[in-house]
Amino acid sequence: MKQCKCSRWTVNRVLKACEEGGKEAILALKWGAGPPAMPAPSAAEIEWLVDPATLTRQAHLSLQQRAGVFNQQFDQDLGAQHVRAIYRHAGVSKQRFRSATGPPKPTPASLAKQQIYLNAARKKLQDLTEKGYDIFQCDACVFSPDSFVPSAWAVQGQPPALPHKWTSKKYVAVFAAISEKSGCLLQMYKLGAAFKAPDIDDFLQQLRLRAGKHKPLAVFWDNASIHRAPGLVTAPQLGIEVIKNAPYRPDLNGIEFFWGRIKMAYRKEITRLRSQNIYWDQVELVKAVVRDAGFPCARECAIKGWSNLRKAVLQPAELKQIPADVSSDDRGSEPGN
Repeated sequence: MKQCKCSRWTVNRVLKACEEGGKEAILALKWGAGPPAMPAPSAAEIEWLVDPATLTRQAHLSLQQRAGVFNQQFDQDLGAQHVRAIYRHAGVSKQRFRSATGPPKPTPASLAKQQIYLNAARKKLQDLTEKGYDIFQCDACVFSPDSFVPSAWAVQGQPPALPHKWTSKKYVAVFAAISEKSGCLLQMYKLGAAFKAPDIDDFLQQLRLRAGKHKPLAVFWDNASIHRAPGLVTAPQLGIEVIKNAPYRPDLNGIEFFWGRIKMAYRKEITRLRSQNIYWDQVELVKAVVRDAGFPCARECAIKGWSNLRKAVLQPAELKQIPADVSSDDRGSEPGN
């Protein structure tokens, strides 16, 4: 059913009724404009909408999606504005599950540490690019069904809650590498556990096998503990050079842009499955989202990260010596699973 064109006027009437007459005034309103007028929701329907059980069950849904579920169940024609007005009258507001924390503010010590890493990366980057190395940008990412619900609508004074069946520790950890030069996208998946040094060793062996035995390779990643673990001995044995990123500079690693796009698609798919009460396999869902993005997206993100890295660590004169893009005949391989 189409929403009425004067929905904002209707919402203003609802808000005014909230202030003047409460629930009875809302029930007395006509929720549409012109014939046929939309009947007002009944008291039972409004009670269902603001019931704590309903709020918990719909914790992942937006106001527009909640209005759609309401309209399907009760054959109404509410919009997101109407749901918001009813929530306002019932004392329902959006509350966070946890406090939002942003990145730490840079200090003189952290800026000095960044410069040390950038200087080291600059020297190594110059040497490896002159020798024709294929540099892979690597990092891990965690996909959890609950990681995209930082806040939910709940009655004031009551903490928001997630449905028990959606709260799960079965997260999926993914380690991936992307390259601008070869357009390669390589992934490794692990369910319910973090990556260890042997896992990174196996990943580097797969990377060497994919690239070829004699091709010069390098990996660019951050200084996480897993990347400098004592058990990580495969990189020098396989002839893979390591370049470490500066602290708090994810913008220099193209894999971070890739994970941002993948998580956006993952969030949309999770919301769709939850709204339809469809069961999903967590690993297969993440694989499908990565596969749909494909290596064109991975290569585009790798180019963006590589461009940021060159601007950060190389001088203007040195930038002219390194091509901004690669030849069209060097496309690399399709992504693996």
